[in-house]
Amino acid sequence: MRLTDARPGDRLALRSMPADTGTESQVRSLGLLTGVALRLVRRAPFRGPLLLEVEGRVIALGWKIASGLEVSPVPAPGTEAG
Repeated sequence: MRLTDARPGDRLALRSMPADTGTESQVRSLGLLTGVALRLVRRAPFRGPLLLEVEGRVIALGWKIASGLEVSPVPAPGTEAG
């Protein structure tokens, strides 16, 4: 699923990066690497920025960039999948 489809509170793992090398570089500079765990903290209305918690930091990511990131859900700590 795309990051923009996630809901606040969702715990996710980044699965793929944008195809555009400039955008990929920007995303990597924020600490978003393939496989990294993140949590969606907040979604601003009207396709505004998303706040993400990544490795203890909170970062803002614009809608356009976020819509190019593929993520998958991960179970919350202390719970088992399936």
